[in-house]
Amino acid sequence: MKLQSIIDKMIEGLKYKKYDWIVWVDSDVIILNPNYKIETFLPDKKMSKIHLIAAYDYLGRKDYCCGLNAGVLFFRVHEWSLSLLMRAISYPYFHKKELIQFDDQTSLNNVLIETNEEEHYIITPPEWFNSQQAIKGNFLNHIMGGNLNYKNRKLNKFIEDSNNDDEWYAKTNEKMRKEVLEYYHKSKNEQIKIILQP
Repeated sequence: MKLQSIIDKMIEGLKYKKYDWIVWVDSDVIILNPNYKIETFLPDKKMSKIHLIAAYDYLGRKDYCCGLNAGVLFFRVHEWSLSLLMRAISYPYFHKKELIQFDDQTSLNNVLIETNEEEHYIITPPEWFNSQQAIKGNFLNHIMGGNLNYKNRKLNKFIEDSNNDDEWYAKTNEKMRKEVLEYYHKSKNEQIKIILQP
């Protein structure tokens, strides 16, 4: 369902040219530090070939390790992005004999790897906008997995912990932007890599 929604917005963006980026955020994500702007995580003008930004996904599980997480995704409105989305949405059809555990996420991840699209995407540290833990100074907390009770407990714990505690908001947008650009300008060998997922 996620990919269909993004495809609709991508086609609209390409057709009407009203926006340059699409940001997908799952419904189980909470804002930890409202000082950050979404634009903080976008590439600068020197990086015109980067069309997808996603965070690394490592949950400490041997059966599922080292791919991207589709909880928060940044897509540049571009023909390449539409092509990637179309290939990802059709991935399960062409891999019917495989059990694809996280269909959207695994499909996106594996299309990027199988078609060698490295020059068009960046995988970020998960703590920037896809951390599974609520950590002071981080932008977002993705309460992935678990049932509604689990998610509510995590949310209530964050509300309790962050109440009247300015440390949650101490990191500035400017400091985060500097950190982002330093990482983006590293060589691909110094950035986080993803691998094929089951």
